[in-house]
Amino acid sequence: KAGEDDVFARRGLIPGQIADYEPKQRPKGAKKPHETTVACCVSVTQCGNFGLVGYTCGRIDRYNLQSGMHRGTYCEGGHESAVYGLAVDALNETMISGGYDGEILFWDFEKKVVKGRVSLESPVNQMVLHREGGLLVVSADDLRVRLIDISNRKIVRCFE
Repeated sequence: KAGEDDVFARRGLIPGQIADYEPKQRPKGAKKPHETTVACCVSVTQCGNFGLVGYTCGRIDRYNLQSGMHRGTYCEGGHESAVYGLAVDALNETMISGGYDGEILFWDFEKKVVKGRVSLESPVNQMVLHREGGLLVVSADDLRVRLIDISNRKIVRCFE
């Protein structure tokens, strides 16, 4: 059925995961829920094949949206605290995460390793990626909005 599988995170409930709406159950082969952490954010790739879930522990899980199967974890060298923003570029080459630790991390989408970082002075609240332009907008607790070029991983503007 169209729209049967989706990625979701319900506020305050454990965990974020891929699920079927109709039967209201975890699909066969989906990873079991986390015991001690809560999902903070979700994202879907432009192609619609993968869903990402960021957790309060700093871990990020990738799922196949059609099968619901867990397809990997981004955690090695990652965030020290909660992940509040996720985005993936148009070609599924780079996954970008923003955390409460004030770090914007650039991950290799397939290898699941950190390939760059931008440090902010304040925890990340929200992120939005303009995939075609390669520009990431990040809002933080210091009430500044930063514009980051994802190709060279540098802050190009800071709005106060």
